[in-house]
Amino acid sequence: MDTKHEQLSSGAEKEVMQVPEVEYQRREGIALHHILEKISTEGDDRYTEVIESYQSISADFDAESLGWISLIYDNPEITDQIISDIQKHKGAESVTVAQIKYYLNTLGKLEELLTETGEYADYLGDPDLDPENRTELEGKLAKTVDFFQPQVGTTSASRVVVIPTSRELIGESGWGYATGDTAYVISPIDKTDNQTHEFLHAVVNPIVEKMDISGDEERQVVELASSRLVEDEGYGEHAQSLLGETLIRVYCRRILGEVDGYFSLGEFQEVVDRLSDERFAEISTDEKMKKRMQGLDVATLDDFKAKAREYYDLYEKNDLAQKIIILYKEYQTSGTEESTVNFEDYFLANWHKIID
Repeated sequence: MDTKHEQLSSGAEKEVMQVPEVEYQRREGIALHHILEKISTEGDDRYTEVIESYQSISADFDAESLGWISLIYDNPEITDQIISDIQKHKGAESVTVAQIKYYLNTLGKLEELLTETGEYADYLGDPDLDPENRTELEGKLAKTVDFFQPQVGTTSASRVVVIPTSRELIGESGWGYATGDTAYVISPIDKTDNQTHEFLHAVVNPIVEKMDISGDEERQVVELASSRLVEDEGYGEHAQSLLGETLIRVYCRRILGEVDGYFSLGEFQEVVDRLSDERFAEISTDEKMKKRMQGLDVATLDDFKAKAREYYDLYEKNDLAQKIIILYKEYQTSGTEESTVNFEDYFLANWHKIID
């Protein structure tokens, strides 16, 4: 892959990666994994055996890890890398090949059952591998590379492989996994913002992993993050994961999406004002929401609208995002006519401003 060069103020020359190539590919294992999630949630006596197997392996691995493992179904050569990453990022003390084979065999059994029943054939068929929005995605990736100036050696992804997946299986979001020179992106085919977000993990994650951060500093980062990210979305008190995810979300919203701010009180109030009684009743059944509503003495939609600010301050306000907005502004004005500053060097030298 060709690279361009960046001249730093110190006179040193660094390689900046070019915009990655975009490919669209089919992966049986990914489709089977998400079909199995759906079947296990809904229940179906015809699939009892694979549902029980899924429930058994889910005791050892979270959903994201099982998604990673499902990539091996079509790409067995990445088995060692998947095992290493689960151990590194998921806190798993040991991951055995036997466990991997167990889940892959479960997916294989599901494929056999689906062949017999004829169900979910549309999800296992060939997706559109030359979508109209390819140019749109390529443009967003180009803008992203220009903004972050990713360094060759830190970011190795020279291609983005989009694996189109049905909304009926994964909703409006998606997920990704980077290994070697490839960033895999699992997403509805037209969600180019999601696809850019997942690619960015291959850029941002290696940078935040280089941080020299103390225990006290980690606690400060966690305190700044929104409780939604920490609690509801399962990031927990992992400072570097919270930083990485918030860096990506703020970029995609503010820089890529050109939205001023990051989910302000006004925007939250608009969301609440648009809620119907039916939708309010639906979200109120969630156990976390139910507990929060009780704590705020909220019983009706009118109560919720009246206490929108109090709810926002407690659960939606994201001071970490606001600090990152400021950091991005300073980064954007940090270069000179003679030299360009890359985000990696700038962030590692200045991230303490987030907690100061």
